[in-house]
Amino acid sequence: MKKTLISVPLLVAIVAVGNFREATRAANSTSEGDPKEEVTIYFARVSCPTGCPAFSLTIRPDRSVEYEGMEFARIQGKRTYTISVAAYKAILEAVRRARVERLANEYKPVPGRDAGTIVLRVSWGERTQEIIHFLPSPDAPEELTELEEAIVKNSYPSEARAR
Repeated sequence: MKKTLISVPLLVAIVAVGNFREATRAANSTSEGDPKEEVTIYFARVSCPTGCPAFSLTIRPDRSVEYEGMEFARIQGKRTYTISVAAYKAILEAVRRARVERLANEYKPVPGRDAGTIVLRVSWGERTQEIIHFLPSPDAPEELTELEEAIVKNSYPSEARAR
């Protein structure tokens, strides 16, 4: 299987416009440091009645992460750290696969069940897509769940970074 690497500006452009040909044209006409070609992600996990961890993460294009662990979070308090290039690229790839610009603004829960809520805000260029995902939600697409998992896997603070 041959793998093709896509530059970060091109990947972000694909997410922004959703059309490969237009994205290629936009990426070729944009400089490497254009802030409109960068993605910022805010992810918040809200607590639930059964002790779900509550925390928030803001992931910036420079790979810096602002974390705050609240109720039931494994790591408590505020932390700032930097994730690897590979981790940031994995998150961007999950954003691209999820096609966040096409996701609904809200996914309702199964009635009578509360496993917390995820608030996800993805910003690129002049656009922001906010998604509120009540857990569990039978209508949430698998790509949204995979994006949420990629964000946590690649940016949640490790014990070493948390100090």
